[in-house]
Amino acid sequence: MGLAEFCDHHGFDQLRNYVIAAGGRRYGTRVITAVAHGHLPGQAPLKPQDVGDDDLVNQTLEALHFEVKELRPPKWTREELTLACSQLFSNDKVAQRFHDPAVQELAAFLQQLPFHAPQDRGLNFRSANSVQRKLFDLGTRLSGYKGKRTRGGALDNVIVAEFEADPASMHRRAAEIRAEHEPKAWMLFFGEGERKYGGDLDVLGSSYVYDDEADRAHQVREGHVIVIRDSEDVLGIGRISRIDRQDGVLRQQEVCPHCESGQFDERGKQRPRHRCRREGCNHEFDEPSTKHITVTQYVAYYGGTWRALDGAITADEVEEACTDEAWENTIRPLELGKLEAMLAQVAVPLPSLEAEARTAAKVKSARSAISGEGDGNAPKGGRRESKTKARNGQGGFRKALIKRYGHVCAITGPCPAEVLQAAHLRNFAEHETHNPTEGVLLRADVHLLFDNDLLAVDPTTWRVVLAPSLSDYPAYASLDGAEFADGPCEKAITDHFIAVTSTWA
Repeated sequence: MGLAEFCDHHGFDQLRNYVIAAGGRRYGTRVITAVAHGHLPGQAPLKPQDVGDDDLVNQTLEALHFEVKELRPPKWTREELTLACSQLFSNDKVAQRFHDPAVQELAAFLQQLPFHAPQDRGLNFRSANSVQRKLFDLGTRLSGYKGKRTRGGALDNVIVAEFEADPASMHRRAAEIRAEHEPKAWMLFFGEGERKYGGDLDVLGSSYVYDDEADRAHQVREGHVIVIRDSEDVLGIGRISRIDRQDGVLRQQEVCPHCESGQFDERGKQRPRHRCRREGCNHEFDEPSTKHITVTQYVAYYGGTWRALDGAITADEVEEACTDEAWENTIRPLELGKLEAMLAQVAVPLPSLEAEARTAAKVKSARSAISGEGDGNAPKGGRRESKTKARNGQGGFRKALIKRYGHVCAITGPCPAEVLQAAHLRNFAEHETHNPTEGVLLRADVHLLFDNDLLAVDPTTWRVVLAPSLSDYPAYASLDGAEFADGPCEKAITDHFIAVTSTWA
C-alpha cells in the first residue's frame, strides 16, 4: 500500500512534519502512531485529532527508541527561484526581511504552487523566514558581491546569472509563472434553460456543465473559485474540486437562421427579438434555428465547498469584479481580490482548499470501508431534489422519537423541546413512511444542515462529517467529528452518507 492510499485509508492527509525511518522507508510520525495504536490489545486506531500534538507524538516514539527526524523542505525548483530572483532584482538587488509584506506575499504564493507533493513539504515549507534566507542566498551570488557566499544551491548561480544577462526577459518569465498559477475566479451563468444549448444538465450547488464552444473553457481548472449567477443575482460560490471530460458529445445549439452562428443576442423590447452579432451578418430574427454539433463536454464539480448567497450580491454588483467586458459569455474571469472584498461585506469567506482536502480524505476512507456502497442506488452526484408536501403523521413520528431518545439531539445532546425536530434519514418525499428506526431528533439548525446535504454521519466511525463549506463557521465546525446517537438504522445512515458525500465530489 502506497503512502497516499495508506493515508486515505486511515483518514489522514499526506502532510508530514516529522518522520521515522524503518526498512529503508520514511513514515509520517502522526499517521504511523495512530495506526499502531490500533494494534494494541483492545484498542482502536487513533483519529487525526488525537495525534495533533507533534511534541507528544515524537516523545512517545523516541521513548520507544525510534529516531525522529524533521522532514526538511524540498529543493527550490527553477520556477520558484525565478520568482524569488525577480523579487530580489525588483528591490534593487537588496534582500528583504521576513516581515516585509512583499516577502510574506511571495511566501504565500510559493506555498500554493503545485511543484512539490504535500508529503514532501515538511515543516515551515516556504515560510517567510525561508524565503528571506533564499533571497540572501541569491544576493550573495550577484557578480558584484564582495562578501562570503552562503551555502545555497547550484541552481541559484544559474538563475542569478540569467537575470544579470537579461533581466527584462527573466522578469517576463516570472510574470508568466505568476499568471499561470495565480489563484483564479470565474463567473458562470446559470440560466435554467436560458443558455443557447443544454444547460439543463447543471445541478445548482453541485455541478456545472459547459463545453469547448464556450470562450475560456480551456482555462477553467480544478481549484479555481467559481461564482454562479443568473440574470439577476449571484446564487452562490464554490471551488472546483474535479472536472470530468467527455469527447464526442452531440448537442443541439440555437443559431442565427442566416449564417448559422451562435453569436446572437435576445433583445428586450425591439423586434425582431434577436440580432446576430457575427461581423458581416447582423441578421435580425424572431426565432433562432437549431443545428447539431459535436463538442467536448466538461462537468465541473464544486458541491463540497458550495455556499449559497441567495441574492446577497446582485448580478450587476459582481459585474464590477469582471476583468473583461464580454457580457454575453457564459464563462467570464473575475478579479479575485474584488470578489473577496464583496464576499467580506456579506460575511462569506472564500472556500477553503485545506478544508476540502481534509474532508475528502475522511470521506474516501469511509467510502472504501463501506461494504457494497449502500443500496447501490445512490446518486453519482448532484443535489437531491427538494420536494415539499404535507407530512401526515409527522406529529406522531416526533412523539415516537422523543419516547425513543428523550429530548436529545442526536448530535449536540440535550435540548429544549421547542428546538427539537424529527428528521428522516431517508427522503420522506420518496418513501413517505415514518419509521422510528430511520429517524432521529435534531436541533432545528442542525436539521437544516442535514436536509441540505451539508452534514452526514460516517457509518464506519459513527461520527459526524461536515461539508468543507462549513469550515469557516466556528459554531458548526465544532460539530465535525461529534459522536452520533446510538439507535438509528445503520443501513439508512450508510445510504444517506453515500448520497450526500457524492455531492461533495
